[in-house]
Amino acid sequence: MSDLSFIMRGVHKYSRRVIPLGVLGAVMDALVPFAGIFLPMIVLSLLTYNAPVAQIILYVGGFTLFLVLLNFFRDFNNRARGWHMENVFNGTRMELKEKNLDCDYSYLEDPKSQDLHALIWQDLSDGGGNFYITATSAVNRLITGVLGFTLFSLVLSGLNIWIILLLTTTAVANYFVSRQANRYEHKNKENWSPIEKKIEYMTMVTENYEYGKDIRLYNMKPWFISVAEGLFKDRSDWDNKVQGRRFRSNATNALTVLIRDGAAYAFLIYMVVQGSVGIADFILYFGAIAGFSNFVTAISDGISEIGVALPYARDMRKYLVGGVQKEPENPLPATWLDSKIPPKIEFKNVCFSYTSEQKVIDDLSLTIDSKEKVALVGINGAGKTTIVKLLCGFISPTSGEILIDGESISNYRKKDLFALFSAVFQDEFILPLTIAENIAPNGVGDAHQGVPCTGQAESIAPQNKTEEPSPCLITAALKKAGLWDYVSELPDGVNTHMTKMVSEDGVILSGGQNQKLFLARALHKDSPILILDEPTAALDPIAESEVYEQYNKFSSGKSSIFISHRLASTRFCDKVVLLEGGKILEEGTHDELIALGGEYANMYDVQSHYYRDGESLLST
Repeated sequence: MSDLSFIMRGVHKYSRRVIPLGVLGAVMDALVPFAGIFLPMIVLSLLTYNAPVAQIILYVGGFTLFLVLLNFFRDFNNRARGWHMENVFNGTRMELKEKNLDCDYSYLEDPKSQDLHALIWQDLSDGGGNFYITATSAVNRLITGVLGFTLFSLVLSGLNIWIILLLTTTAVANYFVSRQANRYEHKNKENWSPIEKKIEYMTMVTENYEYGKDIRLYNMKPWFISVAEGLFKDRSDWDNKVQGRRFRSNATNALTVLIRDGAAYAFLIYMVVQGSVGIADFILYFGAIAGFSNFVTAISDGISEIGVALPYARDMRKYLVGGVQKEPENPLPATWLDSKIPPKIEFKNVCFSYTSEQKVIDDLSLTIDSKEKVALVGINGAGKTTIVKLLCGFISPTSGEILIDGESISNYRKKDLFALFSAVFQDEFILPLTIAENIAPNGVGDAHQGVPCTGQAESIAPQNKTEEPSPCLITAALKKAGLWDYVSELPDGVNTHMTKMVSEDGVILSGGQNQKLFLARALHKDSPILILDEPTAALDPIAESEVYEQYNKFSSGKSSIFISHRLASTRFCDKVVLLEGGKILEEGTHDELIALGGEYANMYDVQSHYYRDGESLLST
């Protein structure tokens, strides 16, 4: 009942008319067939007693008009309910998406959460199979069945009580047969959920034009077709098992109905032959048996379909309550944000692991002083990006603690903690909005192309947190990131839409331009701690050199963490931290580590040798 109550609350939340319209429709669905069984009896009775033609026309015409109006209002009600169910369909899917945008980041990375999400989304995406819609329709069918059962029982009680018991008992048996098939389907959902995820991914890749060059150049089509055929076969095998169970269930139910209704009709015919039932009553009872059978089946089907929907509701409830940790009430000290003075950061014996088999971060202790520039370097998998995730509060240490000015970051609200950081991550994405909206996604209003920022203060973010970002601030961020010259030449400037997914006239930036856009977004936020995770990965050597030259200017007055595989960038930093296996292997300035002659010096020599060899080859 709690799962069913959860569904009904969700339906009511997104449309207050669906439930009242459903109840009204259920009542009329019961009244229409109930009223209909009386018309043949009325006509036959009037003819049997030689009623005047005018009386026949009056009775039959009036009753027929009543049935027409009842059918009209029932159909109108059902169509109106269908319209409002669209709000439920869209609203419940949005509820799941809002959860993804709001839950802890670690919850999104959890494989179990991902599998649960895939299972729920698969159901919610099916307009006819959406468990909210399925359950609501099933409840309406159940109400119709109960009401029709009551009305037709009153009629059939005048024939024989055993008829009612026969029809009811067989319907209950059919319910338990259907229930077993429904349980088998949901129990095995987890077996084909990973297959569905793979099919969804394959569909996404083959529909994305950005992958078109690689697919053609490396002749990936046969591979895609082969993998897709295998996945579809695996999914079809499971579907055949489920449909086999349903077929056997439906066949059993059909045979039971045949025997049940046949026995009821045979008894009725016997009563007519014996003279216990007149012809007019025979017509009435004949229709009543058929109608009663349908309503008993409606009760059985309604309960069965509710049983189909409830496990998904349980999954949905489980997913919605997960990924939420009780956060402290403490806000960040105002001085950290208002004064723009970055706090001191300390990692104390921090460990982190995604699985129990391997530690990604192993007993790491690291100090980043206020306004210090730190470079994190190391091979892939060394733990560089994980350190950033831990610092930002996306994930929590398995053990140890992270301090900001001597206070654990776990003492502060996540949304406040996020305000400390401006970052450019490796996996940034472009929103199909304007350039201005991509730089200031919290809202830019009707940003114009931008005006010269004469006398602009060093800070490029609004001083008032509720102030709408001005075009001047966006322009300043673009100039610092080195993208303003390109944007200023566009007809709509910062109001130019990006990507062609939504706007046909949207622009598509190069890899280096995208990186500069992400940098402009981080600079516009103007937080006291700047994080650059491989900011030059997509830039050519000249553009990379320009970014390095401006790096000191970007991070002036800020603490900064710079992740890079290119060790030439570390000379701009106050401290270099070489990571290996989640541990600090070497730490010091660039010159100190070169003089040390250790692993860092060896890596630097290999990279610089590569560049020297490249220059030599170009010169020849």
